[in-house]
Amino acid sequence: MGRLQSSVGLVTGTNINSTVDQLIALSAQSRDRLQAKISQFGQQQTALAELTASVIGVQIAGKQLSNADVFHARTATSSNADAISVKAASNAGTGTYEIRTLQVAATHTARSERGFASSQTPLGVSGNLEISSGGFLEQTTSLSELNQGRGVQRGSIRITDRAGKTADIDLSGARTIDDVIETINTASGIRVRATADADRISLQDLTGETASNLRVDELGQGETAADLGLYGIDVAANEAHGADLNPPNAAAARLTPLAKLGVKLGASTDLKVTLSDGSSLSLNLDPSSEDSAPTTVGELIDAINAKASGKFSASLSAESDRIVFQDLTSGSDTFSLADGAGAALASALRVDGDAVGGQLTSRSFIKPLRGTSLEDLGGGRGLQTLTTLELQTRDGATASVDLSQAKTIQQVADKINASGLRLNAKLDDSGTGLRIRDLSGGSAANFKIESSDSTATTLGIASDTEDTIVDGRSLNRQFVDRATNLTSLNQSAGLGTGSFTITDSAGVSGAVNLGISQISTVGELIDGINALAINVEAKINERGDGIQLVDKANGSGTLEVVDFGTAGIAKSLGIAGSATSQTIGGESVSAIVGGELDSFAFAATDTLESVVAKINETGRFATASIVTDDNGLARLQLQSKRAGQAGRLSIDSSSPGFAIGTASRGQDAQISISVDNGPERFLSAVDGVFTDETSGLTLTLKQLSDDPLTVRVSKNPDSVTKAAQTLVDQYNKLVDKLTSLTFFNAANQEVGLLFGTSEALRINLNYGKLLSGQVGGAGSIKSFASVGIRLNDQGKLTLDTDKLVSAIERDSNAVTEFFTKDDTGAIAQLDKIADQIAGPNTSLLINRTETLGLNIQRGNDRVAAMNKRLDSERTRLLKSYYASEAAIAKLQSNQTALDSIQSMSFFSDTSS
Repeated sequence: MGRLQSSVGLVTGTNINSTVDQLIALSAQSRDRLQAKISQFGQQQTALAELTASVIGVQIAGKQLSNADVFHARTATSSNADAISVKAASNAGTGTYEIRTLQVAATHTARSERGFASSQTPLGVSGNLEISSGGFLEQTTSLSELNQGRGVQRGSIRITDRAGKTADIDLSGARTIDDVIETINTASGIRVRATADADRISLQDLTGETASNLRVDELGQGETAADLGLYGIDVAANEAHGADLNPPNAAAARLTPLAKLGVKLGASTDLKVTLSDGSSLSLNLDPSSEDSAPTTVGELIDAINAKASGKFSASLSAESDRIVFQDLTSGSDTFSLADGAGAALASALRVDGDAVGGQLTSRSFIKPLRGTSLEDLGGGRGLQTLTTLELQTRDGATASVDLSQAKTIQQVADKINASGLRLNAKLDDSGTGLRIRDLSGGSAANFKIESSDSTATTLGIASDTEDTIVDGRSLNRQFVDRATNLTSLNQSAGLGTGSFTITDSAGVSGAVNLGISQISTVGELIDGINALAINVEAKINERGDGIQLVDKANGSGTLEVVDFGTAGIAKSLGIAGSATSQTIGGESVSAIVGGELDSFAFAATDTLESVVAKINETGRFATASIVTDDNGLARLQLQSKRAGQAGRLSIDSSSPGFAIGTASRGQDAQISISVDNGPERFLSAVDGVFTDETSGLTLTLKQLSDDPLTVRVSKNPDSVTKAAQTLVDQYNKLVDKLTSLTFFNAANQEVGLLFGTSEALRINLNYGKLLSGQVGGAGSIKSFASVGIRLNDQGKLTLDTDKLVSAIERDSNAVTEFFTKDDTGAIAQLDKIADQIAGPNTSLLINRTETLGLNIQRGNDRVAAMNKRLDSERTRLLKSYYASEAAIAKLQSNQTALDSIQSMSFFSDTSS
């Protein structure tokens, strides 16, 4: 059984615990003083953290003024924000801009010409629907591209026909050669027809009179006629030709962007060269170790020559419109250039044919004024040399047309129209081929278009028919062969990397992975598919524009191709999906036919809904939907997946009962822009957002305006004054924080936590010296006060906004340099002070904070040791007091015992 103890001595009545506490309290006075000191250290740490945050706040605020863009901010306002909105970059030129809205952006949309009572009503007709994008022939040249990029000054010219009548032609709104031709041809008062061939404008008088010369004059002080090559025409003839609008110029040719030629350099071999001496070279023109890859024709020539090892050379042709490659070796082998794995360079330049005299010549850099160059047809491979067409109309009349000098598809059409036969040749409705109409009205013979060679077939118009219309095939589709590089497919967008699986009708599958396999050409892709352990045959399709897959397994299933992941390789090739029954080579087979068009078969039992589902499942170029017209009839609608001119669709239906007509043509938005009555420039954008690097403006076209719009761009000092005010405010917060931490109250002798510390004194001194003194190395401005920032008598900053704005208006470059100059500018020096005071490494406040932390740690260790000693002392004292009580209790017990002892009497027996 334990022994009971009381905090009060039972013997002495002493309050032992209280006595011991008082004794320990006396012994603990040094510990308590140490704990108070530790607490003060902790408060100082907190204060230093707050001070550090304030210094960093000043540093961050200052960095806003170290950005040069802040000093070049611009304000841009539009006179009609509903028509066009504007944003100005920091490099935008100040001034007044005149904007003319010429054309809004539109996405190509087409609709079925026939309506149906219900989207679930069977079509009642069968056939194929073919959809493709690109390959259009009716191209025209922007006036800004003429005269080696100098463009054409917009103004007015006067034309006089041979009857002596004149017309003033206003070309101020012309953007393209087509605009010029149309404006001249529709001018009232004169009978003159303008045409444009490969490189010049021609005029033909239609009056049949000789009273005057055919003449062109400038109007006013402009140079429009001269820039169009028409100035000085004054001839006693019915026809006159203007000057070459893109004359040979080596310097201009060297600056031709490679992108304009469709050249995309890769990360590996770009060009394979085989020389007549039997040697070969593989050139990588875009190695990662070089500073920059070639971007122009001149840079490409230089890069090739630098890597040609003296065995062949590249140079400009005498006409400065092509690259000539010369074999410098000798031997019996054939000099040739071929595409490398990195880029389809030889194909893009079209130098992958046979050498003549040890030379290979590229395509021309200069595109024709109107129409498409024959060199650019055939998916960029060009048409072979044309010779003579033999024509016969249905009335039996015949003519021969020499096409050997034709350079453009438009010239081919013009020569057919000038044959003397009653024919009309023009581009077909899709804009991808020729349509030739027999207007003779006869029926004695067939309508024939023939040639002794392949000229008629090459142009896609070979015919021997009773019809009066010949619709030629597409001339600009991407045709391929085994050597075609995959990077040139998919409208030159390439395929990227990824994989797809092919499953034959027997259910056996194989995978093609372009990210792993060394596949770079169509031939290698075909070989890779045929090497799979599946019963599928791959080869180039009969149209010659892609590959086809024919099932050979004869299984119970269906040949199917499925993309893996999001790359969409098979879809880009046009082979994603399931096989259908098709006739290929006169044989009915189960096949998937890919290429540069999407082909969708529909049957009489199909509905609009089922046609839409087919198109949207695998279609690459258009999205299908069903719309209801004003009569409540359902129609198929196709909308291009690409906006603007580049997204124009070519749509052909083999069934006249399901014809598709254009609802809206794909077109780019177009505006013109001039500043302070300067020269006018024309801009285009697929989405109506024009980012003009020349002016530094971003303009968003929302709607057309009949009147020119005004955009005013001026300097905007608000960003500078706001940034300066932020710096002032942050510094003043730092001053307030310092004041609260360093105060001295003489009345009650109270002081702040950091009163008298060296850290507080250093902050005041360093900032004060910079903000109130001379700032060296910051340019012509020597002080903050010069730009309206100064310290007042309370040590706080003030901002004189008017003075700052005046300084910017007076010399914005000097103000910019003062604040932003590297290392020595005002903000750079302000930044250095902040780093010295509160930077992350060995700064003033960080060092002090770390020292306080060490002191706190050591103090806590000492307090712990002292507490341990005090606990031991308490235990000892308690034991001593309890022992004393026990001893006293024992003494008292002994005394009691002694007191209880009585005296004893000793006596004798006296009775005897």
